[in-house]
Amino acid sequence: MASERQIAANRNNALRSTGATSARGKRHSARNALTHGLLSRQTLLKGEDETVFVQVREQLLAELQPEGELETYLAGRVIGGIWRMNRVVRIEAGLFNEAEFPFMEGEKSLSATFKSGCRTGANTFSSLTRYETAIERGVTNALHELQRLQAARKGELVPLPLAVDVNLSGGDAELI
Repeated sequence: MASERQIAANRNNALRSTGATSARGKRHSARNALTHGLLSRQTLLKGEDETVFVQVREQLLAELQPEGELETYLAGRVIGGIWRMNRVVRIEAGLFNEAEFPFMEGEKSLSATFKSGCRTGANTFSSLTRYETAIERGVTNALHELQRLQAARKGELVPLPLAVDVNLSGGDAELI
């Protein structure tokens, strides 16, 4: 545990810190929290093909046909989630094959970056599965809400979302 004197010294040092000042330093520090890109605020990461992303986005927008700001936002969440799910597949393939999938020019592969971003001793595949499940849940929720909004806009009767109580002891799922 830090002493009072160490805590005071740390606070003084923090007050004098100005962070990165050069453009290069700011670009570098902006990526400090990026470990593997699965939860990045940026949908398209450096090294990913922007042309492919634009094609996927345009195709999905044509299929989802959002109208208005809220529907467009939800469609964007679906598109971003699907793109991230494709990233999960590339990471998984890299973990199995130990192949190099370019993540950032001159840096580690996407799978190696994910592996190094996992806590020491953590099961990499378990971590990847948790991220995959969270992303998939987000896509499903956004898609369902988009479909509900579109049905309501068309004047269709929109049922409330159902909550399901899952019984893991071998019984059937029950609706609440």
